[in-house]
Amino acid sequence: MKKILSLSIILTFAALFTGCFNPVFNDIRKEVKLNDASVVGSISHLARVSANGKEYLFAATGILCFSQLNATSENSDWYACEISNFSTVKYDAMNRVFSGEKIIQVAADSNNVYIMTEYYESKDDIELAGRKLYKTTIANALSKGSQTWEEIKVSGKSPKTIFCTNEEGGSQDAFITFTDKKTYNVNDLANDVGGEYYGVAAFNSTPVFHKTSAITTNGTILYKSSDSYGEIEYSTNGTDFNPTSLELKASVLSLAVCGNELIVGTSQGIKKVRLDASGVPTTVVHFSTNAESAISKVYEVKCLLSVDSSLSDTEGCIYAGVDFTGSGGTFKNICLWSYEPSRGNWNRE
Repeated sequence: MKKILSLSIILTFAALFTGCFNPVFNDIRKEVKLNDASVVGSISHLARVSANGKEYLFAATGILCFSQLNATSENSDWYACEISNFSTVKYDAMNRVFSGEKIIQVAADSNNVYIMTEYYESKDDIELAGRKLYKTTIANALSKGSQTWEEIKVSGKSPKTIFCTNEEGGSQDAFITFTDKKTYNVNDLANDVGGEYYGVAAFNSTPVFHKTSAITTNGTILYKSSDSYGEIEYSTNGTDFNPTSLELKASVLSLAVCGNELIVGTSQGIKKVRLDASGVPTTVVHFSTNAESAISKVYEVKCLLSVDSSLSDTEGCIYAGVDFTGSGGTFKNICLWSYEPSRGNWNRE
């Protein structure tokens, strides 16, 4: 676990949560001392970029944080981007007024990093007033000084979500879906890609879109969540998808390939699926690490990223954005989690 060095973390929505866990999980959990998190808050989007022969990971948590990526060793320090265009969201509890903007999503392509923000207004209740989209070069985003980002405006359109391909070696394409239910490459806002999408994976250098963010590939096989509850589909050509007979018993929210295993982020914790020699998902298996006890069924895993998909879940670094799912849980665990081989366990990043 590394501390953010350039800016103190701003908690944009402060709240206190208490809960209880399965006693068995509690006992297992006590065996691993949990770090105080550096990257705090609900995280639904991660974006990986390449610069000067190195890879970096961006996480949107209300603010924007980044760190250098390492496939097998302990992570580098986390830094917070200091963006001069706006102040991060603040809440005046006395007057019940929000000010500033909250960075909720991040995406990247081979040249730029993109963020989506929300801003609020106070009427009878606190209400979402709108969303904005910004971009800057990768070099500017990775600078540790104050940065100016360019706002992207499209007449008559309101942004709904952004996402990117996140290939190993750095994301090559970023996309935006507007509230009119059309999706565009951020660099080609005149031509939509043919539908309303929330996720994408680059398969044989071609973007394959999905209605949810639960889609990933190891370069040979493409995996995505199914329309059927708790199911996963796979494809060897990027077009024709085959069902599996898995029983995950939870909604599939995110996916990451780790060697001959598929890590699954669900609405009820983190799970692992064994892949056969052909890469076909076969059965749900238990982790040999503390993953299931640390990220238990009282949490949902909104995003996953495996730094090197050729490495197993104990050989390579993995990242997971964790949030609450209903009642239970603790606020301290709503943050970025990671597995690092040198540490041998899952912990707060």
